[in-house]
Amino acid sequence: MMKRGFRFRPPEVAFGRELRWVLLRGFGPPKEPFLGTVEPEAVRTLAAALDLGPRIGSRNGQERLRTELGTDTARKFLIASAAAEAQGRRIVRLAHRVAGVAADASVPLVLLKFVALSFSGVVAAGSRSAADLDVMVAPEHVERLAHALRSNGFTMLGVPESDQHVAPFVDGSGAIVEVHRYLQGVRLGRTETFATAGDLASLRYLVRVPQFPGDCSIPNREVLAAHVIAHGIAHHGRKPQEYPLFRMVADLIDLGFASEGGEAVLEQITPWLAGEVSSEENQALRSLCAGLSAGNEELFTSAAQAKPKVLLLRHLVAGATDQKYVESLQVSAFLGRVSHLPRAVAIARALWHAVFLNRAQVDKIYGRQSSSVGYLRRQVLRPLELLFQATRSLAGRFVTPSHKKA
Repeated sequence: MMKRGFRFRPPEVAFGRELRWVLLRGFGPPKEPFLGTVEPEAVRTLAAALDLGPRIGSRNGQERLRTELGTDTARKFLIASAAAEAQGRRIVRLAHRVAGVAADASVPLVLLKFVALSFSGVVAAGSRSAADLDVMVAPEHVERLAHALRSNGFTMLGVPESDQHVAPFVDGSGAIVEVHRYLQGVRLGRTETFATAGDLASLRYLVRVPQFPGDCSIPNREVLAAHVIAHGIAHHGRKPQEYPLFRMVADLIDLGFASEGGEAVLEQITPWLAGEVSSEENQALRSLCAGLSAGNEELFTSAAQAKPKVLLLRHLVAGATDQKYVESLQVSAFLGRVSHLPRAVAIARALWHAVFLNRAQVDKIYGRQSSSVGYLRRQVLRPLELLFQATRSLAGRFVTPSHKKA
């Protein structure tokens, strides 16, 4: 079924000087001057909320940052970039280790997200944060790789597996590996199922990565762009507390989505996303990427506030800065989850896992409890807590959103 319309109804956002500075230095032309002054600490706090600190630190020279923000704040942006670069190196080393395990098990491996973007040559070192390693294998190889990982010192976190991947693995250092069965939200050709590693291989959409052992590859740029959109809009669009949505914008711009060739990419991938992301949302996203890359001030004018690209921008900002708006999205996020399962089955399964928690889930959500009584208490109160959250979310949808200065 083809998705239609625009799903987000964000509150108004005041595009103040600090927000405009963050967007210009995060996405705009590198040599574009910023007219006026900003409050340095407010800029740094906002950049951190939007997950743009490392990107700003990596793409703006020390001298520019010092001139516009002062020495102390400039140093914080540079430190954020250096930390992201070190984090990225750790994820790449983890990817090499997992690729070696997969090679020994004769399992072809597809690298996704951060590592795939890095080895496609589009992500500058230190410009992007990365929390874990995402890989994909053919569904028939999942158990073989899982067994090989356990045999090589990886353990499972103990949380239930999701629709798209098995329960995450963790190594001795605490690094997390997610093994995906398919690209959630991306369908190729006329098939009703999400794209698998076998689909990508048969269509020659994979690019070999010789730096890694075994049969290791990454998706081509068009598939990467489609996966970024599906992940950002369909999967996390109404769950911005779980994923920084400006990371989606950054990845797409780095993939060339805002350039002249972006329109051709949009035309190719829109049918792949038709079941989860509407053509209106795809076009709004491309227009927003192009506007931000050009440093287009028209995005911030009052006359443009109803345009889809600006509605999307308001959603991205409010999703990172307006807790009431985030709460208002919770019910629709739960009911609109992306899954290969029939919708009713997916919702029922998600509801079961949300209500009935094992100890690993309790530890992740609430922190480790001091006794068995603590775990029992969390479980008994869990349905009431979810009911309260749902009530707040539904109430938030019918209350006129407050103006939020960012």
